[in-house]
Amino acid sequence: MSAPHHFKAHPVPVPGKEYLIKEMARKQGVAEELKARGMLRWAGKMNNIRACADEIVLNDIVYS
Repeated sequence: MSAPHHFKAHPVPVPGKEYLIKEMARKQGVAEELKARGMLRWAGKMNNIRACADEIVLNDIVYS
C-alpha cells in the first residue's frame, strides 16, 4: 500500500553531504578512471559511499 502523495518524503539537500561524498570517493580511489574501466564496480562503490555519507549525516544532524 502506498502513502498518499502528500506523505511522500522529498530529499532535502544537506550542506556538506556532497563534499563528504567527494572526499570519501577520493580517499578510496573511486575516480573517473575506475568508472571507465568498470562501470558496475564504480556504481557499487559510489552507492556504498553515498550510504555511508547518509549514515554520517543522520548521526550528526538527526540523531543528535
